[in-house]
Amino acid sequence: MTKLNKIMSVLLTLVFTLLFVSGAAYVLRDKSGEAKLGDFYDDPSDYDVYIFGSSHAVMGLLPLELWQAEGISSYNFANFGQAIPVDYWVLRNAASVHKPELALIDVYTVFFDEKYSHFHMGYLHQSLDTMPWSATKLRALKDLLDDGENQMEMYMPFSYYHSRWDSLSVDDLKPVEHQLQFGADVNQQLMAQIDGSEVEPEKLERLTFPFDSYDLLPEDDKSMPPEISVEYIRKMIEFCQEEGIEVVLISSPLYLTQEQQRYLNWINDLATEYHVPFINGVRCDVVDYRTDMLDSGHLNSAGAHKWSSYVASYLMENYGLTDHRGDPDYELFDENLEAQGRVHDEQLIANSSLYGCLVLAADTRYDVAISIASGSAVYDDDEIRFLINNIVGLDISENEWENEGEINIASDADSVLPDVRELEDYDIIIRVTDAEGRLITECSFVSDYNGMDGFTRIFGQ
Repeated sequence: MTKLNKIMSVLLTLVFTLLFVSGAAYVLRDKSGEAKLGDFYDDPSDYDVYIFGSSHAVMGLLPLELWQAEGISSYNFANFGQAIPVDYWVLRNAASVHKPELALIDVYTVFFDEKYSHFHMGYLHQSLDTMPWSATKLRALKDLLDDGENQMEMYMPFSYYHSRWDSLSVDDLKPVEHQLQFGADVNQQLMAQIDGSEVEPEKLERLTFPFDSYDLLPEDDKSMPPEISVEYIRKMIEFCQEEGIEVVLISSPLYLTQEQQRYLNWINDLATEYHVPFINGVRCDVVDYRTDMLDSGHLNSAGAHKWSSYVASYLMENYGLTDHRGDPDYELFDENLEAQGRVHDEQLIANSSLYGCLVLAADTRYDVAISIASGSAVYDDDEIRFLINNIVGLDISENEWENEGEINIASDADSVLPDVRELEDYDIIIRVTDAEGRLITECSFVSDYNGMDGFTRIFGQ
């Protein structure tokens, strides 16, 4: 073999090796980042508002609800366990692709004292791996990752994903489908944990209300949060103001320790310093903690819709954003809203939990009619009462609950009530229709001590 042939052989080996590694990396990579951010990179000019934060923002601020409520086009870049320094670089990258009119920055994680959560490396990959290679991305990796091993992992994510061989499926070979929620995560599951054990995702378990309410400290009782978080909130605000991007600081309604309350009270001073608003969700009478919480720290789907609608109204009233509804350039929002509605319908149809049915039925797209049998076990459960009264248009009086007689009530005067003759066999019947009167499902439950939440749904009646 000549020297030239040897060189060519080595080069070909290197090329094939690189092609193999590149192909394997493509197949093995986590697709969730592409699914989350794909719509943004496909057409970034469609979004007027960017949302940043951690799980509280990704689950509580829904672009589809901002669209439905006010026609606001938005994208949610928040992620689980995402620290504010990561938010800063995600903001800079997103703004370099397309500059929004407004940045909505959730500051809940202001109590973090590190640049990123070492327990959430997978989500850090999800946020950073999808960034196009650029000077901004290189600066982000250098700033965030002072650990050489983690830096190399982010530069060459194959080293992180190579262990996924055992979990590969046919779906890994298919094009990535974009999720419907423009970056948000509408978690319909009512509880993340029961007695410390993970709940199967497909189940909607009984909601153990974490609290009815809690005492808020006076707003002048405050403490400065960890320096690293304050530094990067300042950087986010200053970057936006330099770029002509409006800023709104926000924190979702949730349970806060006294230490966290003091940190958020201090944020008021920071907001005043920069002449930007701060919407502190715990001081807004928007959600009902008995019905709208996934757990003590996160909103469920009903709470997320309420909170997002409230925020949409605030933004429209104070910033004069464009209502894009009816504009053919924004038809993807209507398409995704309709598709997400079908997903919600399917979850309601398949759900076997009374508590889950009531939370899902609280969606404002529905008209709901409920019949409760005289002496039903429903009357012994205050949680059911809260959930029923949480459905817009249903308000059963205190006297009706105390009398324990038969109740037939509908959220809309034109709604068709369930057949009351069936109450001889069931404790409660929930009839759900869409705005056009089409039946989505009729959920019938009987009292059952062994049931998921004390009741069993009877399917196929």
